[in-house]
Formats: sequence, C-alpha cells, structure tokens
Amino acid sequence: MQTKFAAKRVGTLNKFFTKVSVGELLARHIPCDDPQTLIDLGAGEGSLSKAAVQRWPNISIVTVDLDPTTTLTLQESLHRVGCINHRHHQRDALTVDLSSGLIEEHGRFDVAVCNPPFFNPKWSRDHADVLQLGDLADACGSKAEVTAEVLFIAQSLALLKSGGRLAVVVPDSLITTSRAQKFRKSLLQNHTVETVIQLPLNSFHETDAQCFIIVLKKDGGPTQALTLLNADVDQNLSQPIQISGINAENRMDFNFHFLRCEKSDSHTTLRELGAEIFRGSISTVQRKVAEFPVFHTSDYKDIIDGEINLPELGSLTQSAKVVAEAGDILMARVDRNLHEKIGMVANGSAVLTDCVYRIRLPQQHRDLAYAALCSDKGRMNLKALTKGVGARIIGKADLLDMPLSGIET
Repeated sequence: MQTKFAAKRVGTLNKFFTKVSVGELLARHIPCDDPQTLIDLGAGEGSLSKAAVQRWPNISIVTVDLDPTTTLTLQESLHRVGCINHRHHQRDALTVDLSSGLIEEHGRFDVAVCNPPFFNPKWSRDHADVLQLGDLADACGSKAEVTAEVLFIAQSLALLKSGGRLAVVVPDSLITTSRAQKFRKSLLQNHTVETVIQLPLNSFHETDAQCFIIVLKKDGGPTQALTLLNADVDQNLSQPIQISGINAENRMDFNFHFLRCEKSDSHTTLRELGAEIFRGSISTVQRKVAEFPVFHTSDYKDIIDGEINLPELGSLTQSAKVVAEAGDILMARVDRNLHEKIGMVANGSAVLTDCVYRIRLPQQHRDLAYAALCSDKGRMNLKALTKGVGARIIGKADLLDMPLSGIET
C-alpha cells in the first residue's frame, strides 16, 4: 500500500517533500535582514516559502511549479502563515524563457529558495542557455552531468539581483563526487558560496538520501572561504569549520573536512601504515556463473565476530583476479551499511567481487588497524566518508587517509 508521500510522487518529477524543520533551518541561515522579494522554483507544497514568510512576514513571494496538484495546498499553506503578497505560476522551471518572463513581470529578486527535483532530464539546447544565464556555463563537462538540480540552481541565480542570496537543497552527488567537481569549481569561481550545511539522513519524507543546504551570494566570486556545518536530527548545529574555496572544489561536506581537521600526530592512517587496497575484480553477474569461490558483500551475513572463513580456491586459469587470503581485511566498498561490513580472513582464499576492498597490511600493523576500523569511532568515520544515494560507496583515497585512533607508530 502506498503512503501519502509515495502517492504524491507518482508523475511529479521525482519530488521529495521537505520537512518543516528543514525549511526553517534553510530560512534561518540566509544572511538577509529585510529582503523584499523571494522566488521559489519547484515550490511543491510550499515548505521553503512558508519558512521564509515566518522569518520575514512582509516579504513578497513568487512560486513556480509545474505540478498542478500541489497548487491549492501551497496557497493554503502560505495563507495560514499570513502571507499577503503571493503569486504562483504553473511553469516548467527548465525552460530558457522562464527567467525573462518572470523578471519582466516581477523584477529581479532579493532571495531565492529551492528544493529541486533530483533527476536527469532529457537534454535540450535550452539547458545550455539556462546554465549560461546563471553564470554556470562551464559547470558540466557533458550532457549527462546536466541534472535538474544544476539547472534549477542556474535558473534561480538568473532570477536574482547581483548580491542576492540563494539557499538551495542539493543531493550528496553535487557535494562529494569527483564527477561534480566541475560544477563545484564553477559555482565557487563565479559566485560566493557562504555556507554548506550537511543534513541528517531522513531529512525528507520517505527517503534516506544524504542532502545538503548551500547558501550563496550571486556574483562576487571567486569564493575565498566558506563555512561548513553539520545538523543533527533535532536541527542542532555543530561547531563550524572554515575551509578555503580551493579545498571546497574537492568536497564540500562537513564530515569529510571534520576528519581532515581531526587528523593529528596522535592519529595515523592506513596509507601511513603501508596498506595496499585493491578493489575486487569480478562483477556480480560474473559471480553467478563463476566456477571458483567468490566473496561478495552478501557473504558478510555468515561471518561471526568478524572472522571470515573461505574455501580453498585452488589454481585459477586467469591470473588477473584479486584474491583474498588469510590475514587480509575485507571491507564492503559499495553497500547501504558498508561501515558494518568488515572482517578478517582467518583461512582459505577466494576471488572478490568489485563491491569489496581487500586491505593488506604489514603483519605488525594488521591487528591494530583492523581493531581501529571495527571500533565505534572507526565505523562512525567510515560512515561519514561514504557518499551516494541508497547504496553508499567509499573511495579508496578516502579510506587510505581516514584517521585511525589508538595506533602508535
């Protein structure tokens, strides 16, 4: 049976509906004292606009959404919080003529808020023009990188006055992945990114996707420094971390940079211990027809107290396969709960799927490193470094450079 939020998502361009607390957090961190006008693209049922009205009761709100089923709820929501100046447009936010039409009717805006849908639209020549309008023409290296959320950001920027503020909810993929590095660089170079807030999982109804809030000022780039914050489930915020714009091009998530700040003389890393990390070489499809033992993430269910007992592999006709042997640490590379899937091979040998890392260390460091990875702190750090939606993934470099507690070298 569908829940009410799942039913709403059917045919609505992959929307996820914003919790009230997220809207309040977003509005609270926009550094504007008395803005007069606000634009909300992909407004949905109005959570972000409602939070803005509660902070600035006299603000004039313009909302845009393609979905007609949310219009009544949106209007009623804003009316209940006392919004007296609201105009709604049922328009497609991805069309190039949207900004010119809205600017002609309403002028440019002081503030933009946005929780865009997360999907890859069919490519249109309009998309290149939308990116150009938002000064993000160099943000995407290929058509496949032009996602709806990037286009919504560009469109929102096009609608702002110079110096206006944009607060937008974005997925993990734009903040952490190497694929989105061109986007981050373009945003940081052309505008002033001020704050990035890492939201807790389950911040949106019926999804555990990792999301973030970016707050930025139109124009004024390149960004010299920005503030990173982490929000817990009660919307309490961590102590801020300041990072440079150059470092933000790599990643902009609090957890990653917090671990970098934590790294000190009292912490070592797998890299410093001389670890070799190899990704498995067999796909899950190949595993099904393999005539030799293959270890996959699903096999962790049979592990007791972290001890992995493998069959004897014997000889292989192909040598270019990653094989686990006694003393190797095996850790899931891709999995929803990869931080919990760690074990050490006690005996036997097997080929590994490409969803598993083989970590091989000098014998004198092996047990301590394994204990550090399996500790509560180690698992928390591993979880912090994962990225992705649904099945999470951890990069080899991030794993090699993660601080390990309790090891003296």
